[in-house]
Amino acid sequence: MTDFIDILRSARGYNNQIVHVERLPARAARYAEPSAPLPPPLAAALAARGISRLYTHQAAALDAARAGLHVGIVTATASGKTLCYQLPTIEATLSDPAARALFLFPTKALAADQLRALHTLLDALKAAGGPALMAATLDGDTPRATRDRVRAGASIILSNPDLLHRTLLPDHARWQSVLAQLRFVVLDEAHTYRGVFGTHVALIMRRLRRLCAHYGSAPQFICCSATSANPQHHLAALIGDEVRVIDDDGAPQGERTFLFWNPPVIDNQRVPTWMRTLLPENGQRRSTNVETANVLATLVRAGIKTLAFARTRRGAELVLRYARETLDNGDSVENGHNPSMPLAEQIAAYRAGYTVEDRRRLEQAFARGDLRGLVSTNALELGVDIGGVDAVVIGGFPGTIASVWQQAGRAGRAQGKSLAALVAQDDPLDQFYMRHPAEFFSRPHEHARIALDNPYILRDQLRCAATELLLHDADDLWFGATFAKLRDWLLRRGEVTTLPDGRAAYAGDPRPAAHVNIRSADGNPIDLIDIDTGRRIEQIAATRAPFEVFPGAVYMHQGNTYVVEALTSRQALARRAQVEYYTRTIDETEIAVRQVRQQRQVGPTTLALGVVDVTRQVVGYKRKKHYTDDVISEHELTMPPQTFRTIAVWWTISDPACRQVAQVCDSALDALHAMEHAAIGLLPLFAQCDRADIGGLSTDAHPDTGAATIFVYDGVPGGVGIAEVGYEQAAQWWEQTWRLLVDCPCSEGCPACIQSPKCGNANQHLSKIGAATLAALLTGHAPPLPDAFGRHATSAAFIEEMQQQLARARSEPPGVRRTAVLVALRYQIATARASITDDTGRATLAMIEAEANALQR
Repeated sequence: MTDFIDILRSARGYNNQIVHVERLPARAARYAEPSAPLPPPLAAALAARGISRLYTHQAAALDAARAGLHVGIVTATASGKTLCYQLPTIEATLSDPAARALFLFPTKALAADQLRALHTLLDALKAAGGPALMAATLDGDTPRATRDRVRAGASIILSNPDLLHRTLLPDHARWQSVLAQLRFVVLDEAHTYRGVFGTHVALIMRRLRRLCAHYGSAPQFICCSATSANPQHHLAALIGDEVRVIDDDGAPQGERTFLFWNPPVIDNQRVPTWMRTLLPENGQRRSTNVETANVLATLVRAGIKTLAFARTRRGAELVLRYARETLDNGDSVENGHNPSMPLAEQIAAYRAGYTVEDRRRLEQAFARGDLRGLVSTNALELGVDIGGVDAVVIGGFPGTIASVWQQAGRAGRAQGKSLAALVAQDDPLDQFYMRHPAEFFSRPHEHARIALDNPYILRDQLRCAATELLLHDADDLWFGATFAKLRDWLLRRGEVTTLPDGRAAYAGDPRPAAHVNIRSADGNPIDLIDIDTGRRIEQIAATRAPFEVFPGAVYMHQGNTYVVEALTSRQALARRAQVEYYTRTIDETEIAVRQVRQQRQVGPTTLALGVVDVTRQVVGYKRKKHYTDDVISEHELTMPPQTFRTIAVWWTISDPACRQVAQVCDSALDALHAMEHAAIGLLPLFAQCDRADIGGLSTDAHPDTGAATIFVYDGVPGGVGIAEVGYEQAAQWWEQTWRLLVDCPCSEGCPACIQSPKCGNANQHLSKIGAATLAALLTGHAPPLPDAFGRHATSAAFIEEMQQQLARARSEPPGVRRTAVLVALRYQIATARASITDDTGRATLAMIEAEANALQR
């Protein structure tokens, strides 16, 4: 029987990185019968696939769909949600052959994967005496002749919101036969429809329902989603109507081991962990990409089929490179490599940007077992079939609790044992969970937010709707209370004209949908071109280009490295090269307040929410060495500034408070800057977002507020609700920020508390003691003493070390190894007890010792 913990602890280079182990017990299946039996051919088709009974949630979904309700199935990964929409759809088609269904998936790859599974069921249906139903994909790659056949004969069309937005809805007259008979619309992986993308999709669903109503149909919606805090509200906002949520998951689940892996501190590896903070080095932890690669390589070498997730495309390429070199060497990545080891060829990367053919080849190779390891971005977070997976390694907290569980859920063959490992980054949120694992396992999933009042997205979608049908006052049914204002705005711009009957006709671009990118607010992409071959390597969003493909940038694709030589408005030119570094930009930000929407006094500060203009400009870049992340060089660079309007939350600091903060640090601005970083790092605790979705700015005198101010803003034009969450939950947010600052065991600040990977000032001019003092003033806590962090660092780090050893002891079965760990733990406590002077530390140490004694009995 595989013991994942033993495998990882016995790996060379293991240095107590496992800081927590959570055992999640197996769960037995629960079954139920639907209110009426399935039609005999459909029941026989299921039996042919080995399905004789339905799980409780599958039966409930079938009954709700039969009752004519919009349905939302919210259950775990691999719980059989697909049958929840396949069964009612096929059943409806058996009773009404003219009925049509539209299955929508967030990616073309997932639609193609689901078509293969659907064909298996439809083939079994035909073999059982049922009709030969046609199901087909419809996407941007579908030839015109095939589209005609799909439109004429497909009972079930599998597509994506992009095709609906750009093709089917604008050409609705050609698709009238489908829209008029549309019985079901399925939104699979509905939890992905949040933020900018989700807002676009929600408005596309309203355009679809508007056209269906025009042609006399009213389709039912079936949504399948991972768990979130607000599935009822989110799914209702997505489709524009009430939804019956079914969340009683009856599917079985095997025993799971979930561990937290904290990379070791780079400096002073030979001294005990609790002593490192006494030394002058910065205490930076080893690269998350390096640690993820080592864990992946260790598991693959042990014959464990493993899927690793990386936060970014570049991260996926780096993890692949490091893991291959680890397997080549047969040891850790720091010691060189031996290219003769064949295991390195049994891992690969998988991400957006690869061709459809390459990704399908990788999926099949991993499913067959030709590949033992795969490194992916969140492209494989969704339900593409890649066969059974024994272990998942998550390289850095992916921004939300929901995403962690979605990624972890990819592990587990049938009801067998599986492993999920979260490898921490050296940033506030990851390190918060490393120190407080109970917070992670007890924390509910985040809210999924859709910003239906985003004027920029709504304006674009209204343009598209206006080309499909004349605008009418009744369209506020679909587009909400702001419909009239936006229609009048289009009238003033001459984009629509009023007809005598009061309706409005569109007079602008005849196909506005072609220019509206629903995946982001990034505008049209630019092409990354290989100078030597003329081949297009990838497409990059226009707003990301100055930060990713600037002149001098290193860009990685399928294991190959390119250095960018030029960037224009339409393309970036790059040349393939072998370099031992990667690049990161240095940028500056300015903010102008345009409107204050809400404002209130909170203690010594004024808290506000409003509209701001954000201007960002790349002013340079760094070259950073692989593995160590050491800065090799810095280079000046001037790129055109980019300005966008968004929503921000900000708080001003009074002059007396600034003077009090300045007494403990060089400048009050250093404290504001550090608190900004810490607060941004923790805002994803409250809003379902990624840290990369948030920006910030701190200044000791902002011209629009007349005071020292900290701004935190949505990094998306128009905003998607993140700043609103910060405003609404400011007290809890600041409380967690204060807690982070006083809990972090460093003395002067580190990547786990006040240093940010996005800082345009290279993390200079930061004060941890100043930030903690400011946070204490905002939350009503006593400010820390000037020397608090020098003393606190030693005791807090030692206690953290003891907590990690206790967790290790808990994870060991009773016996010699557990006893040895406990003896060492009790000895270290006995010898260091006198150095712990604060009451909280002593109490925590006493609790650790008491549990250790209980474990040893």
